[in-house]
Amino acid sequence: MRLAIRTMLAVLVTALLAGAARAQVMNQVPANAVIVVEIKDISTTNQKLIDFFKAADLSQDAPGFSDPLAYILSQAKITAGINKSGDFAFVMLKPGPNWNWDNAPLMLVPVTDYQAFIGNYADAKTEGDVTSTTFGIAGGQTTYIAHWGDYAALSPAKDNVATPPTSILKVTGPSADELSKRDIVALFNLQELRGDVLPALEQARTSAMSGIDQQSANPTLGKYVPVLKALVNQILNIPTGLFNDCDMASIGLNINPDGISAGLIADFHPDSYMGKVNAAAKNSDDSMLSGLPAGTYLFLGGSEADPKVTSQVVNDFLAPILTAAQGMGPDGKPIADYLSGIENIVSTQTSSTAAVIQPQGPLGAVPLLQFIAINRGDSKTMVAGEQQLINSQQDLMKIMENGMPSPTNTVYTPNAKTIDGVTFDEIHTALNPAQAGMMPPQVQMIMNFVYSQDGMSAYLGAVDDQTMLMVAGTTDDYLKSAITAVKANDNTVAQQAGIVDTASHLPKMRYCALYLPIDTLLNTVFSYSAKFGFDLGIAIPATDPIGVTLGTEGTAMHDEMYLPTKAVADVVDTVHKLQNVRNGAGGPGMGPGPGGPPPPGGL
Repeated sequence: MRLAIRTMLAVLVTALLAGAARAQVMNQVPANAVIVVEIKDISTTNQKLIDFFKAADLSQDAPGFSDPLAYILSQAKITAGINKSGDFAFVMLKPGPNWNWDNAPLMLVPVTDYQAFIGNYADAKTEGDVTSTTFGIAGGQTTYIAHWGDYAALSPAKDNVATPPTSILKVTGPSADELSKRDIVALFNLQELRGDVLPALEQARTSAMSGIDQQSANPTLGKYVPVLKALVNQILNIPTGLFNDCDMASIGLNINPDGISAGLIADFHPDSYMGKVNAAAKNSDDSMLSGLPAGTYLFLGGSEADPKVTSQVVNDFLAPILTAAQGMGPDGKPIADYLSGIENIVSTQTSSTAAVIQPQGPLGAVPLLQFIAINRGDSKTMVAGEQQLINSQQDLMKIMENGMPSPTNTVYTPNAKTIDGVTFDEIHTALNPAQAGMMPPQVQMIMNFVYSQDGMSAYLGAVDDQTMLMVAGTTDDYLKSAITAVKANDNTVAQQAGIVDTASHLPKMRYCALYLPIDTLLNTVFSYSAKFGFDLGIAIPATDPIGVTLGTEGTAMHDEMYLPTKAVADVVDTVHKLQNVRNGAGGPGMGPGPGGPPPPGGL
């Protein structure tokens, strides 16, 4: 298997020599292909890669980054016969018995002169229509080559190339659209794998159920066997539904100087469960960040949903587990209460906005975990649902800890404080004193950092009939600013330049949008490292956040990610600086450079 993959990877580098006519190469892909990686317009794609690597400050970091095409030609020792304006595809055919992939690889390389292409290999031997070569840079394994129209077909299995396919892979729907508009597309033919994967999943299900049944005699876990079986069964239903109801999925990339866009598409049958769910999903062009007060965030995002659809999906998944828990009587009550709380919340929630707040202040004095969550729907129902979750959480932790006390204590206090006319319940979480002494010192220290030495308080309240606000680990001043922003439906954060720029590269219609400001995240890490004597003297300049959206197109799931080049460049620059520190250049206050204090004990 390893040699086969090495053989195909050696030729895969020639992918940077393919080109614009997409349909041509796909017309050569056999119908029993299970994975196809198509790269189009490779001369242009090569230039896009050159520009991206240069902008990301990666040109000198690895061989070939300065000019992938030139490097590949040199390494592959290919000098003649390639059609630089043709298509290219790397294919994995349906594996053999026992999932043997040794003979699955197939490469389709465009050629202008097949004989000249064969001439690149000094040991080439031709018998009939098939040529064999050891392809020197691939470890000496034999590769078979045949002439398929405008392509050279290469494979470690002679039968794969002996004759051109009489039945080709048909790509329709959203995945076909992806082929037309992406620089690189990976197709996954789930329909072809269905007959092998579904029996394997059922075998895994049988094995899992048997393994859980063996816990029946366990004095602690035995009574939870019905719940565990229901949970595992529901989890296995997810991949089973995917392979039953989805014929084709794809991942596509577009490479530009400003950044890389990646999209995931999975198209489900219209009459299938997920097909109907996707068709009923509610996409929106809302910013999904309204209500957040101005501030600095490590992660932020939001979503919108039709409660009828969301509730259906959640309830369908949880129903067998809830039934099993309810059937246990008092022993299952914590589980049943927790799941019922989830169902109550999603039954009314129409949208949510959440963010992880950049912590301020000394470690241990303030919690590292600080966040805000704004949920919209029937606020009375959502607050009651949250209270139900919190109250059942301690008992759930005891179950998970095998009957031992939880390492943390959570206390729910109704009507703990009123700020600007909003009454908040308090959820206070702190280390369990009875357990703290049993923890290793480093674990106890980390827990104190996360929750602070005095514990972390989260405040939960209804701002109005349709808005629930939860803020954790912060000050009353932040809580006041959050109330003001929620009441005004403030969209200030969504209008920040970085958010706006990243959002412009993502689909406008989606049901979820997430943002990761990598500069803020890393600068926070460096700031707290400095407090422990690890002052690296590194600060990342402001850059656009990484963005992710989740959405649907008809019956298809469509998820998208945008990775700004500047964010990559800043991370690369940070890595270079860290390498300098490691190699002896040091940083302000950091060994091995002069003057750096030793790190504190235990770290």
